Amino acid sequence: AQISLLSDRRKLAPYGLAGGGPGLVGNNRLIRPGHPARNLPGKFSIRAERGTRIVIETPGGGGHGR
Repeated sequence: AQISLLSDRRKLAPYGLAGGGPGLVGNNRLIRPGHPARNLPGKFSIRAERGTRIVIETPGGGGHGR
């Protein structure tokens, strides 16, 4: 299968408003049988074989106010 992903906020955290703190960045990870897990960039396209998994951790929202 061909897998393509377009995601943001993988390097820069979501900002907070009105003095609230930033959220957490997201993460994309490739897990192939018999190989160590590998972090992927926010935008990529790969060919995946049977048993390949993609883990998508979405970024957390920034805080609001103190």
